[in-house]
Order: sequence, then structure tokens, then C-alpha cells
Amino acid sequence: MKIPYRVAAVLAVWLLAGGNGGEAVAQGNPATVQALMIQAQNDSAPMDRRLERVEFRLRRVFGFQFYRYLGEGSISLPPGGEGAIRLPDGHRLQIRLGGKGKAEVRWFRGDEALLSTSVGLSRDAPIVLGGIPANGGKIIIVLTEQ
Repeated sequence: MKIPYRVAAVLAVWLLAGGNGGEAVAQGNPATVQALMIQAQNDSAPMDRRLERVEFRLRRVFGFQFYRYLGEGSISLPPGGEGAIRLPDGHRLQIRLGGKGKAEVRWFRGDEALLSTSVGLSRDAPIVLGGIPANGGKIIIVLTEQ
């Protein structure tokens, strides 16, 4: 059964969210948000240690056999702050931190908006955005508060 990418993105966020909700932001401290960009595919790809913490979860949610690291970026923001994380191939995330560990995330490729959602950030608990079709698979972003 194929799942539309917007449904997959919401499902992935719901299934993979965890922890106790943005410790740094909730305490009024700056938060560093890291984004990993991943290509999900059925074509063979070597295991990448950078994906160890999330690959088994991605496989369960998205159903692809292989996951390839494409790039990463990070940004430190104060509570209420806004900024962008630049990623490969013209992708970028626009992130605005709210209160109590909440963040508004908009994902763009160039000027095209691909996804807009609210997430609850939690230290070292990955949040997965994605399911954007690309190259016979899907592009996925994994966000983590460091």
C-alpha cells in the first residue's frame, strides 16, 4: 500500500517523536537543532554509521531497504528565534522556535515549499520529516535537538 508523502510525514513525526519536549527551549536557553538529510531507496547502499540511531525506525515507517546519508546542517537559536539550515541540492529548513519545546518547521527546495509542520523538540530524540519523492525513493529529514 502506498502512503501519500504528506501522510507519511505526519505518521513519521508521530511514530518517532519521543522524550520530554525541548529541555533547552523550555528552560529559556538557546537550542541547537541538527538536521540529517537522507535518501530512502531500494537500491543497495552501504550502511552509514551516521544513520545508526534512526535507520531501523526509518525502515519500519517508510519500508525502504536502504538509507543513504546526503548531508547535514545545524543551527543554534534562542527561544522565539528563527533561522535556516541549508542542506544539499537547494533544500533548506526554516525553523522558528516557540515555547515549551515546540518548533515550526518549513522545508523548501529552492523557493518551492515541500512541507510545513509543528514539532515538539526533545534532546536527542529524533523527529523525522519526509517522504518527499525523489530518485525512485524518498528524501527524509531527521531533526534532533542537541
